[in-house]
Amino acid sequence: MMANLFLGILLLSLLMASVFQIRSSLIHGCCGGSERTKRVLIDDRDLSHYPYKADLMIAGMHCRNCAIKAENTLNSIPGVYAKVNLETGMAEIHMKTIQSTELLCDAISRIGYSAHPAD
Repeated sequence: MMANLFLGILLLSLLMASVFQIRSSLIHGCCGGSERTKRVLIDDRDLSHYPYKADLMIAGMHCRNCAIKAENTLNSIPGVYAKVNLETGMAEIHMKTIQSTELLCDAISRIGYSAHPAD
């Protein structure tokens, strides 16, 4: 009798923990933990200052936090202003000086996603 009660409490605890995890994922996205990822804004957002452009396809993003993480990573490269679209998986990258697509793709792969130049 006591063993059944203990087992019941254990199963109920596991079920409650699972429900809270699923709820958190639905509210905050798959990769955000308990907080949303904050977008890092760059100072110079005037596109006329960025004469070079590249488009990357990014695979592996599942939520808003993933897209912001990829965008923040690209924007941390000096002279780069990027916008990432989660729905299309596309990163539109504006650059003040030419950056190799290999450098841009490597930056994305370092955070756990894969990227390649868009056709």
